[in-house]
Amino acid sequence: MHMKAHYLDILQFRHAARRFHEHKAIAADELDYILEAGRLSPSSFGIEPWQFLVVTSDPLKRQLQSCCYGQEQVGTASAVIVILARKTLRIEDGYVEPLLRRDGDDLYENVLKGFYAGYTDALSPGQLGDYADKQCYLAAMNLMNAAAALGIDSCPLGGFDAEAVMSLLRVDTATFGVSMVLPMGYGTSRPEHRHRRAFDDVVTFVD
Repeated sequence: MHMKAHYLDILQFRHAARRFHEHKAIAADELDYILEAGRLSPSSFGIEPWQFLVVTSDPLKRQLQSCCYGQEQVGTASAVIVILARKTLRIEDGYVEPLLRRDGDDLYENVLKGFYAGYTDALSPGQLGDYADKQCYLAAMNLMNAAAALGIDSCPLGGFDAEAVMSLLRVDTATFGVSMVLPMGYGTSRPEHRHRRAFDDVVTFVD
């Protein structure tokens, strides 16, 4: 019961912080905790199509802010996690096969290889990117909730110049795209009200 109540408290705490205290840093062990929560996120076929770039230096955060249309969250954050979505997800690309083999070569050869290839080979490059991007959002939610459990604020950003972000951070554009920019730190204010639709407006039980 305690854990159930505590998780809802975490969700009530989490909000999109618009600005952070610039000189209040996230402790290294707490940042590691948050990143570990992201690492443990679920993914389709267990392929973990994400990479986390962690930006903590003030000059680089300011440059990154300019790639995000000047949004203050980026420049004032203690740390900014840039979540990359992997593009190289076909069997022949080499990344996926070792992951699919983790439960044994027989399962891979007799089941997973054909099933996975049959699914992903039917996707266009754009659809494959969407497939990876959706999974990165699962990881992002775990990162934000883990931060909230520590009393740390965050703000998921989809507003950025992807090419500028990748150029600044020297991302291999043949391998990755930018899924999300996620600033974290200690917010300077909290919203007075949390607005969510009513339970009965959202949930329908189907018998």
